[in-house]
Amino acid sequence: MAPKIINIEQDDKVDDLVEIIDNSEASEFFFVVPKSHKVFLDLETIGLLSERANKLKKTITIITSDQRIIAKATETGFRVLEEHKKSSQTQEKQKGMHKTPVREIVSPKADEIETLEVQDVPEKKTEIPINIDQPEILTDTPTEKINLQNNEITFPIKYYRAEEELEKLYNPKNILSEAQRPIKEIIRPSKQKSISPQTIRFSKKILYAILSVFIIVIIFAVLNSNQKAKITITPQKEKATINIALVASENPKNETELLGKLIEVQKTLSKTVNSTGDKFLEQKSTGSIIIYNAFSSAPQTLVATTRFQTKEGLIFRITKTVTVPGAQLENGTLIPGSIKTDVIADKTGVEYNIAPTKFTIPGFIGTSKYDKFSAESESDMKNGFKGKTKFATKEDIDKITNELTQQIKEDLVKEMAKIKGEGMINSYGAEEISISPTEKSSVENTIGEKFTIELSGKIWAMSLLEKDIEKIINTYLSKKGTLKKFIPSSLKYKIIAKKLDTQNKTFSFDLNAELEAVTDVDTQKITKEISGFNEAQIGSYFKNYPDIEKVKILISPFWKHSIPQNRSKISVEVVNP
Repeated sequence: MAPKIINIEQDDKVDDLVEIIDNSEASEFFFVVPKSHKVFLDLETIGLLSERANKLKKTITIITSDQRIIAKATETGFRVLEEHKKSSQTQEKQKGMHKTPVREIVSPKADEIETLEVQDVPEKKTEIPINIDQPEILTDTPTEKINLQNNEITFPIKYYRAEEELEKLYNPKNILSEAQRPIKEIIRPSKQKSISPQTIRFSKKILYAILSVFIIVIIFAVLNSNQKAKITITPQKEKATINIALVASENPKNETELLGKLIEVQKTLSKTVNSTGDKFLEQKSTGSIIIYNAFSSAPQTLVATTRFQTKEGLIFRITKTVTVPGAQLENGTLIPGSIKTDVIADKTGVEYNIAPTKFTIPGFIGTSKYDKFSAESESDMKNGFKGKTKFATKEDIDKITNELTQQIKEDLVKEMAKIKGEGMINSYGAEEISISPTEKSSVENTIGEKFTIELSGKIWAMSLLEKDIEKIINTYLSKKGTLKKFIPSSLKYKIIAKKLDTQNKTFSFDLNAELEAVTDVDTQKITKEISGFNEAQIGSYFKNYPDIEKVKILISPFWKHSIPQNRSKISVEVVNP
């Protein structure tokens, strides 16, 4: 496509210039710019014009005599042809150039571009000296230069400088009329044939309007195909009171029995106090010994009151007849037979209250059995006394025992209350408690300034799951008629214990409950039956449910007034009143 020469007018805006570049198939343009043109004096605006030309890979050459425009065009990368006002004589002296009349501008390939026909130059300025040695902006291609041959100026290069008379040559007044032009494309298209920015903006508005309508149609179609209905049902509530006899067990036998867990808690308490008894007392020391038979494998019978003697000569007698087992041989080693039995001191006195020691049998002295039979005690001999002393009376023992029994019961109940898993309740009122004295507990007539009472207690209770209680209540309500489901937050109940059987691990009790119940709404049935219903049909349908207090229906999109046919698009939710 041949280059285009465009005469820029003062009222041209940057949008007009961009429009010319965009709508023309030419790749090279010559812009003849008048002085003080606002577009080319604005560095930012002329920069945008340069970027647009570079993006479209098109070349623009600026022809002007305004040095300010030349400077800004140079700065933004435009090629420049400078129009000089110097006289031809002055230029001839400075450059030594001969005068050459200019008639036309011809490109390197005359058959590829269009020719600009101009009027004859007046006689007094028929010669136009051209300064070809000092271009305003040098090309980035060294081989490009201006050739002056046979009164013709050719422009094979991209950057060049015109002289003073070139202003006249390219002035719109000197350009031939459109009818005289051999090729119209040389002259800038008239404004009447160009598309104004206002027209473009109006066209864009129409395009946006069409696009908006298209988007709205798409959205409408999507919403229309995605029809949904959400139905929220609030059933009526009624108060109810129930009383049910129940059984809980660790091994339920049927559906009417609840699953329970038998819990056991143990606690020991003791108390030491002063004895109040005061009397003269003679009492023998008592204890126990273990008798050994290393004599033979035959058993040996020892009658009651058989004597056993310490190395200090203190005599204790067994309180009953015993038979000592015979010795046994295990892996070549003789293991003596043994038996444990109670003994009592031969005489009264505290000297018989001895520590654990060894004993011999005086009755076997002089026989082979003396060295083969022996005995030893594992604990102290005690309670031997003779004289005036303090002792624990029956009243002392009973008083402390009663105090500890009451205390241990309270502690056991408190401990049981702490042992409750998540969601579990304990069977208060049906606990079984057992309390008994330990071996460390003193008995009546125990000698000493002080005595001790120690009691050990156990408690058992059945722990139940609260959700099983709720399940039993719902089952009970479902069998009674329309009230089928209770509101958990309204439930208030108490357990009245009957019997706790720790052997069989069962618990019998009565359940008293006060609650608010509602009809159990069949959401699947409703979803199936109302699909496709319109507003009138929906209203008539729910009139058949007197147990429903309120129905809220939300259908989307908003312009729809019926329930979707697709059941998967219907959501039915029941909320408590």
